[in-house]
Amino acid sequence: MLSVLFSSLRGRLTRISLLLLGVLVVSVAFGLFLSASETTVVSVDQDLTQYWRTTYDILVRPPGTRSAIEEKYGLVEANHLSGIPGGITIEQYEAIQRIPGVEVAAPIAMLGYSSQMLRLPAGTYPTPGVYALSCSREEDDGARTYRTNYETFVYLGKDAKELPQSEINNHNIVLGIHPPECVYDLPLLLAAIDPVQEAALIGLDKTVNGAYLDGNTPIQGKSYDTPGGGTEIVYPIPALINATCYVSVSLRSELTQLTLPSDVQDLKTILDRGGNDYLRTLPRHTVVERSASGDTVYEQMLQDLLSGYIRVYQSAPWNRPSPVHYREIISSPVKVQSILLEVIPTGTYIKGWTHGSGDAQLAFRETRRYPVDKTFICSFQGTFDTEKLIKPSKLSAVPLETYYPPLATWRYDESGSPVDALALRPTLNPIGYIQSPPLVLTTLEAARALHGEACISAVRVRVGVIDRFSPQAQSKIEAVASEIMRRTRLDVDVVVGSSPRLLLVHIPGCEDIPPLGYVEEGWIQKGVALTTYRIVQRANVLLLYAMLLICALFILNTAFTSVIGRVREFGLLKAIGWRTTSLLRLVLGEAALIGLLAGAAGVLLSLGLAYALHLSLPWTRAAIILPLGMVLCLAGYACPTLWAIRVAPAVATRQGEMEARSGGMLSRWLGYAGRNLWRRRARAALSVVVAGLGAGMLVFFLCLMKGMHGYLALTLLGRYILVHVSGYHWAMLGVVIGVGTISVADTLLAGVMERRREIGVLKAVGWRTGAVAGLFLREGVLLGLAGGVMGSLLGLGAFLALYHVLSWALLWIVVLGVTLPGVAGVLAALYPARVAAKVPPAEAVRYE
Repeated sequence: MLSVLFSSLRGRLTRISLLLLGVLVVSVAFGLFLSASETTVVSVDQDLTQYWRTTYDILVRPPGTRSAIEEKYGLVEANHLSGIPGGITIEQYEAIQRIPGVEVAAPIAMLGYSSQMLRLPAGTYPTPGVYALSCSREEDDGARTYRTNYETFVYLGKDAKELPQSEINNHNIVLGIHPPECVYDLPLLLAAIDPVQEAALIGLDKTVNGAYLDGNTPIQGKSYDTPGGGTEIVYPIPALINATCYVSVSLRSELTQLTLPSDVQDLKTILDRGGNDYLRTLPRHTVVERSASGDTVYEQMLQDLLSGYIRVYQSAPWNRPSPVHYREIISSPVKVQSILLEVIPTGTYIKGWTHGSGDAQLAFRETRRYPVDKTFICSFQGTFDTEKLIKPSKLSAVPLETYYPPLATWRYDESGSPVDALALRPTLNPIGYIQSPPLVLTTLEAARALHGEACISAVRVRVGVIDRFSPQAQSKIEAVASEIMRRTRLDVDVVVGSSPRLLLVHIPGCEDIPPLGYVEEGWIQKGVALTTYRIVQRANVLLLYAMLLICALFILNTAFTSVIGRVREFGLLKAIGWRTTSLLRLVLGEAALIGLLAGAAGVLLSLGLAYALHLSLPWTRAAIILPLGMVLCLAGYACPTLWAIRVAPAVATRQGEMEARSGGMLSRWLGYAGRNLWRRRARAALSVVVAGLGAGMLVFFLCLMKGMHGYLALTLLGRYILVHVSGYHWAMLGVVIGVGTISVADTLLAGVMERRREIGVLKAVGWRTGAVAGLFLREGVLLGLAGGVMGSLLGLGAFLALYHVLSWALLWIVVLGVTLPGVAGVLAALYPARVAAKVPPAEAVRYE
């Protein structure tokens, strides 16, 4: 039997070589698919493990804090914290700490603004006289500059004490008692933390220069004697001050001396002539001019505060800004595929100091005043440096307004024209668009003493005993979040696995202020990691099964054409005494040998290519290729062999072509090429199915990629994963289309071999070589287009069934899915058409 087997293979060496090559291509393609899939899954798992875990896993806010836009799109606003004055009680916070699985629960309480003065000395008065002290401040928010200035007249003379102070004040003239200096108001935002939890969450204790906060010491009032003979209860609270000033500001002072007329030598005469209005008309000369950056003055303020304190008196109002409010807008000059928002201004704005002038700044928040019924002293123990904190990756950043301003980048002007990308910064406007992070941190006990039990603005929670990404880890964190919500009834957002999503926001103007245009804000899209993981896994599984099916059908089609071409051989063997079982063993033995050889070669080639391309392919997975090649070959040969070996021995002596009956209307409509395909409709159908599955896989994958791109491209992490995922998928699609092309070529080539006499007759009756070649080109186009139509409908239907998304954008994908197999059919027909064109007319009488 073995000698007969090898003799049979040698007799059909060319045909067997083509079949072996086909099975080898399929084996290698499947091996590369396994290695690329393994590498991609590992890569995605590693990326998700690296970027899945955010600084905190769960964000807890007071009930009703989550905005409608956050609810609708599964977002967390990046600019939310500074507008939450409180709402979570100490009892609710302690309940969160007791929940099993909670490793860190770090609260933050936004207490409001207190004022501190920035001072810029302006020199000294050289001689008695009248001076003008001009003070100016320039703020830069990254896109625009705001200037504010005021001028004060100073009288330095002995006769000043002879006039009532009220009369002097009415003319905005001050007496030169102290050295001249410009004074600028700096709003300090105070926030309270739990020092132990903040150290565990962000490592704040490692950034402190000085003594760290002690959160366990209760805040108790101390009694002090007042100058009036009474007593006052003062609450000392510990505090740290931020070493970083987030506002870009420059200060300038100019001291000028006025030249008085000879008849004006005393203050009373100046007041009689109009006071400061009169002084503005007098000539002057500069005595000293100084300027300093905000960082320089801020550093001096730090030194002053570290050696002193801030005292806030009883019933002094605390300014707490409201949150920024957004609304969705539909149209804009900028074409966007995502959400388009607009900030809603409050309708008020500030314009410098009371007695000064300056550029207006639009207000986007309302100021709410909260009186405190206690007098307290904020005693500074040291500074903390946010530059020493471990910054989270940009791909998985979550709001950390305690330490960093929210991300906002100016992209377009009001007309929609692109501008140089500029990062927006906070200003000294406490009700402006971008808020500066808290410059002062105190303890949660201090917040409790000053603002009561419901003082906490948010709690950031990290779940313990989780070291890497997995759906089970995500489920564990979600279970903890559900328990927090059940016990506290607070707003809970699971932010682990989230990623920044850049939203375009319109910044309007008002009557005095032109609109800025459009900026990008980094909101947080929840659940990106888990969704990405599921999309990639689903794509890999679908590609795996599609590849297996296409490989099986390709081998079935190749085996079918090979076996059908041997029908006369089988009839002859049966005529000389071969049994049906012997024929079956012969053919299946050939199939097993071909599959074994192709599988072994496929294993070696796959491992070599995986190594060369730096892909991951374990031996255990590569070994699957060896039995897979044998199984596919045996399965492909089984059905056509069982049909072919039942042929009667008389077939061996039959002359002419084996033709089916006419196909009727379909055959007449398709013409001669269609009738030829109809005569061999079983093989043609297999080629159409193989080509169609390739087209269907292409259409489905393009639709899936569009859906993946539509979702993943919205976030920074999604874009990163998208680049790393799709590359090998395109390569595998190329292999699938190539397999379909080879299948069509094999079918047409088998037809040429079987129809050599028919082709000879056509040439004998006058067909030209080009006409014969064109006949097979048309057959290739018909097979390709039929497969394209079937596959496009199949792929689109599968996508709609899984994702329920339909848009006009999918139309070009369907058109591509139909036309590409048609082009592949033409390419597949080139070689068979060339072989057919070379058939001589003498073939017509070879068997006569």
